[in-house]
Amino acid sequence: MNRTSSDKVRSSRISDVDRLQILDRLDVQDRSNPARNKRTGQRVVYRKNDVAVRVYHPGGSATSCLVATRNLSSGGASFLYEGFLHRGTRVEIVLLRRVGGHDVARGVVTHCELIARNAHLVGVKFETRIFPKIYLDPEEWGILDVVHLDDERKAAMVSNLMVVLCSERETQPIVNTGTLYQ
Repeated sequence: MNRTSSDKVRSSRISDVDRLQILDRLDVQDRSNPARNKRTGQRVVYRKNDVAVRVYHPGGSATSCLVATRNLSSGGASFLYEGFLHRGTRVEIVLLRRVGGHDVARGVVTHCELIARNAHLVGVKFETRIFPKIYLDPEEWGILDVVHLDDERKAAMVSNLMVVLCSERETQPIVNTGTLYQ
């Protein structure tokens, strides 16, 4: 995402208090209406201010701006934007890695809705999947999907892993038709 002198950089004129209230309200709405969540991947809260976004408008112009993000998944992200963006508009979002560096996630706008005075919630679907964990601080990892196993299932998993690791033969795929609990 290289800037030229003709690019405009603007950040949201939404106050920090208003931004937090908007994001909190959206989270409450999502929890109260699960049907609203059409995403197939696990969403993680990714509230960052001043995330660089480049918007490629249908007319051919491009705008660089700083936005406040809402959430992130392997397949997309959402953020607050001051104007309306048409479906299919190409965007690039700069995601900062927690260990340094950054990645540019390219995608297209899937939805844009007015949610407050001059704030639109924009949903973007990435062209290629990402791994959200590399952009989150370690203390935020707990909000990702974690599989919790009871002791019996843990023992079965360790046993199966030991068989695979200690076997003298090459592993072969199998189909498990049973369960530990009947």
